Amino acid sequence: MELFQLRAFVAVAQLGHLTRAARRLHLSQPAVSHQIKASAAASVSTFESLEAAHAADIAHV
Repeated sequence: MELFQLRAFVAVAQLGHLTRAARRLHLSQPAVSHQIKASAAASVSTFESLEAAHAADIAHV
């Protein structure tokens, strides 16, 4: 996850609205929406990597 994606996520969480977050960040609403989706995809990929590493550790025990 990139810092700009985290900023978008925090702004949406604080304001509760994509359009308001976009205004605060001086971005368009579709740009903020894209950043939120990209950060969600990155989080899922990180979680899956951690889950796979954990499963590998268990298999070696």
